[in-house]
Amino acid sequence: IPGVSASHYDLSYRYWVDNTGTPAPITGVEVWNVPLGFANVISRPGGKTGEERAWIEADKLARGKRQRVAAVGGTDNHKQAVMATTWVLAESASEAAVLDALRSGATCVGSPDAGSLEARADGGGWVRIGGAVKGAKVELRWSGTAQLFVDGVDRGEKSGGFVHATGGVPHTYRIVVGASRCGFVYANL
Repeated sequence: IPGVSASHYDLSYRYWVDNTGTPAPITGVEVWNVPLGFANVISRPGGKTGEERAWIEADKLARGKRQRVAAVGGTDNHKQAVMATTWVLAESASEAAVLDALRSGATCVGSPDAGSLEARADGGGWVRIGGAVKGAKVELRWSGTAQLFVDGVDRGEKSGGFVHATGGVPHTYRIVVGASRCGFVYANL
C-alpha cells in the first residue's frame, strides 16, 4: 500500500521527540534486519545475536511498562533481500487498518507463517497476535510445530499449543516457525 512505512519514523537521523522536547515513547522494536544478521557472524556480545537482544528488550518493555510493542523487520536493502519483511495481520487492506494493526503489534517478521498464534484466558474468546487476555490460565494455539517463547525464554519446540498458569502477572508469548517470527500475544498487561 503506497504511503505505509513501518521503519522510518520521523526520519531516522533525528532524535525522536514530540513538540515539547520529551522523548516519544517506544512502541516498536526492529527485531530483525539483514546487516545485523551479517554482523552476528563476526560478533555476538554476551553470546546473543542482535535479534535475540532485540526480542529480550522488546519483552522487557512490554512487561515492564505494561504496553504493547510492535515487532518489525527491516532489510536496509532496496533490491532483492526481503527476508526481514514486516507482515501485518490487518482487518482489511486499507491504510487505516494496516496502521491500526501495526500500532497494536499484530505483526510477523520474515514471513506470515507464525501468524496463526492465538490465545485465550480462562476459557474466554480467542485473540490474535497483538491482542491481550486477562486470567489465571492462558491457552495458546497455532498451526503446526513452532518454537515457543514465554517472557522471552525459549520453551522449546511445541506442536499446536501450550497451556500456561499466569499467576495473574503480565506475560508475553510469541512463536517462531521457520523464518517467521510473530509479534507478542499478551496476558495480564
